Amino acid sequence: PLVPFPAPPGRGGGCRCRGGVGRMQAMPDQPELDVRAMRDDSIVVVEPDDGRQSAWPAWKHLLEDISIANPVPTSLKLSYKNLGDAGACRLAELLGTRLSGLESLDLSCTSVGSVGAVAVAKALGAHASLKSLDMSSNAVADTGAVAFAAALRSNASLESLSLHACLVGDKGAKGLAEALGANKALQTLNLRQNYIGDEGAAAVAAALRASRTLTILDLQSNSYRAAGRKALSEAYDFNRRVQPSVPLSWHAGGGGGGGAPPR
Repeated sequence: PLVPFPAPPGRGGGCRCRGGVGRMQAMPDQPELDVRAMRDDSIVVVEPDDGRQSAWPAWKHLLEDISIANPVPTSLKLSYKNLGDAGACRLAELLGTRLSGLESLDLSCTSVGSVGAVAVAKALGAHASLKSLDMSSNAVADTGAVAFAAALRSNASLESLSLHACLVGDKGAKGLAEALGANKALQTLNLRQNYIGDEGAAAVAAALRASRTLTILDLQSNSYRAAGRKALSEAYDFNRRVQPSVPLSWHAGGGGGGGAPPR
């Protein structure tokens, strides 16, 4: 659904770009930008009209093109693009402006750490349209998970959040569990393959018992043991409207394990 479009007059002083991702826009009848298969060079060479050259990170070129895409996309798939924290922070800015109407965002496997995750979470807190957010296989860690928990307290639109394989531990799980009590919109929460132990599992289990909106809550392949399994099993039995797993996404790899999560 992507076609080339010329740069608008005056953009970047009439820059010509070599390498990296090309400019794109969504077709009018398919307002979705899917750049997952596009070339992802680490550097884009920008040539202004005066002949000088400067190097842009590929993520910057990509996001600047997205910022002027016409029509504005309602769905954006960026998985496997090497955004990093800097790219995630820029994207968070766009969520508050140009992408304020975005409904679905896939940031799985984009090398985002806790700094970028916090920026996206803060933007989510004030976003009124986003329904689905996939952060799978990024280093969100407890810091990012707590930030997403804070966002869920004020956000009233998000229906699906995936933190699959995001290095989330007990602290992050407890924060998310507390947020579920205040949130009235979230239906799917994927915490598969993290480092959530018995304490985190017990906190989530308590939130599961009280939830009236969740329909899917996935905590498979975490670090909890018998006590955590028991708490979750009893919670699922108590609230039978919630399913314990989601289908594995093709892009969400990684693995949970024992011990403490990396920071």
